[in-house]
Amino acid sequence: MTAAFTLIESLPIERAVAKANYRKIADVCRVLLSSRKTPYIPTAALVAETGATMGGGDPAFPSERTIYNTYPEMLRIWKRAFDDLTNIMADDPLTFDDLESIDLGGVDANTRAVFDELFRIIREQRQRIAGLKKLITDNVKVDADAIPSTSGRAIESLDYWIGILKLGLFTVDDDGVKVSRKTPIGTLILDASTLAELETLIEDFKSAEKRRRAGEK
Repeated sequence: MTAAFTLIESLPIERAVAKANYRKIADVCRVLLSSRKTPYIPTAALVAETGATMGGGDPAFPSERTIYNTYPEMLRIWKRAFDDLTNIMADDPLTFDDLESIDLGGVDANTRAVFDELFRIIREQRQRIAGLKKLITDNVKVDADAIPSTSGRAIESLDYWIGILKLGLFTVDDDGVKVSRKTPIGTLILDASTLAELETLIEDFKSAEKRRRAGEK
């Protein structure tokens, strides 16, 4: 994978140990995605467990915590690869413009009425979301210096997790996310690394809020 290779080759010679560990992690991630009938999402826990036992075992393979804290970039690269792999056969989602151009000439009046009502709801939701975005942009001032550096990593993990929810293993409705009949027993709802990153994000936000309040006094 180009991104993984680029990351490894970008490391200076003096970081030989880190470079070797990046290669080990990349090799395990490649196995998890390519050598099984069902690809496995390369979480820090699974990569550490597989790396420590694969090929007769490697006691020097980075631990779950080390992978999470020191080598998260490599995990993100392979998680994106997993996402691309599991969605490669999926049809591209319809855009709002696609909906507007659908030809309803061959459908009955009831179907056309249902479509028109759904299209109206979607259009209203888009307008409402656009209004909320403008309201936030105009009124909420964000201090970029107060945003923790870990926030970007947490947001990427959350974005990836939301993408997983849309694969169909869970039901997502107005109430929230639910386990459905299609959800296999033992399916992860939220992987440990993403949960840890979200917990860190919350703690960072609370700390930033305390500093802000202290500065106002």
